[in-house]
Amino acid sequence: SGPSNRPTLTLSNLFGLVTGIANQFDECIGAIVRRHQVYAQYLDAVNFAGGNAKADPNQEIISHFVIEQLSSLTRETATFTLA
Repeated sequence: SGPSNRPTLTLSNLFGLVTGIANQFDECIGAIVRRHQVYAQYLDAVNFAGGNAKADPNQEIISHFVIEQLSSLTRETATFTLA
């Protein structure tokens, strides 16, 4: 019971890049975020000293989110609330 937790996305705001994007595109509200998750056992062989026989680029979980709010914007980071 109670409200569910909302996922957040925190990005580096190096050189004010996210500040500029947020100012130009209405704080990015409504933008779609796609997250690709890959288990370590399926990462490309280049990530392992001895290669990886189980490497499989198709073994991923893709999640889609929509930016709901710009929660925090500082010189160092920008944090968005996702839905």
